[in-house]
Amino acid sequence: MATPATARYLSRAATAFSQRQGHKLVPLLTPDLKNPEIEQIVQELAPENINIRKVVLRILSEDDQSRLADLMGTVLRYIRDTAMVEEGGQIELLKSLRMSKIYESASKLYGAPDRDTGWFNPCIQQLTFRLLEESIKADDTREDNSRDRFVASITTASNGPLKTAASDTRSLNALHTITPRPRDIVFWLANLLLRCSFELRDTLASAEPILTYLSPQMDKLPMYSRAEQVTFHYYAGSVFLIKEELRPARDHLKLAFDLCTNKCFNNKRLIFINLVTVSILLGIFPRLEVLNMFGLTNQFLPLINAIKLGDRSAFRYHLDTNMEWFRHRFIYLILRSKGEILVLRSLFRRAVLISNILWPDNSRKTVRLEHLLVAVRFSFRYSAMGDMDLSTWDLLDIEALCASLIDQGYIQGYLLHSGSRLVVSKSNTFGFPLVSSVVVRNDD
Repeated sequence: MATPATARYLSRAATAFSQRQGHKLVPLLTPDLKNPEIEQIVQELAPENINIRKVVLRILSEDDQSRLADLMGTVLRYIRDTAMVEEGGQIELLKSLRMSKIYESASKLYGAPDRDTGWFNPCIQQLTFRLLEESIKADDTREDNSRDRFVASITTASNGPLKTAASDTRSLNALHTITPRPRDIVFWLANLLLRCSFELRDTLASAEPILTYLSPQMDKLPMYSRAEQVTFHYYAGSVFLIKEELRPARDHLKLAFDLCTNKCFNNKRLIFINLVTVSILLGIFPRLEVLNMFGLTNQFLPLINAIKLGDRSAFRYHLDTNMEWFRHRFIYLILRSKGEILVLRSLFRRAVLISNILWPDNSRKTVRLEHLLVAVRFSFRYSAMGDMDLSTWDLLDIEALCASLIDQGYIQGYLLHSGSRLVVSKSNTFGFPLVSSVVVRNDD
């Protein structure tokens, strides 16, 4: 059976392929199903006896066109099969599945080890958009609200084109040369996939492999556009923040904040929210005028004051009454878990200082555990959430808190069991080193 429209379609693809013109190949790989030409192709391929493989090989028969033949075969199947299904959830799932096949075939062509495939960059960029778009639409039709297709698409893109672009180490002295290279779009791809990862509940499972693949290209990041640098550092810092690796998180977020121009105020504010979160948890408090500038004084200043005072009640009250704001930005849990440690550190430090003011003749810097128990009961007085009953607390509980802070490095000292005392170092910091200098295990 004659297939003139299909033949013309494939011939244009062959020409673009032979001339290495990716921008001309893009619309042929991501067809508009409502285009009259595509509708004609559907009619030509509709009969059951049509063998798409044979149709493709009649036009793409040259040896160097074998990869393109495989790719265009998946495109024609996408065109034909999706046209045969009525509108609804079934067609969205079918589109996603067929687009995955196109993407896998394109990834093989892109990852050919014996060829320079940088000219194919525009195709990979548009196909990645289309793959993610189709997967989102497919997942939206599911009754269980799962994101299986979306997750699969991110994994496919990470293990395919992103891995290819990240492993491209040829001609590392320049980017965006006359001959395009896969590495030219490595951070564009990474940023898109990281953004999608944050749309998922399980961010780390999707984001960590992306950061791993980028390791060979990290020293080249300053050679990319400012926008790509800002976006990557923001997402990388946010991933490390979720992992509770505070120092690398702050390093990335600080770079993103410094690189982001004041013209992009909303983006700068978004970065600052995570930056101020990780800074607070490292004991680095922002100036009031900076909080005012970004309109974040009401959100963060009460937390900072509560930490400084060792007032766990005020800390939890503010955090809980603004829970939705913090949860929406994925910082509630880490502020609660890490922040309460800093509250305890400040509380015990104040207790030690007061104790040594009242009893200055102490040969050692000490505080009685029973005094710490009184301080803790007052600091933890807010219990509207019913999270803790302090009426049953005794000196053993205080001893456990002290031991935990000593073990984590927030207190330099030891417990004197015979006298039920906490003994701290006589250093300039009174046994309480700067929080920013404390290296917690998961920050190594």
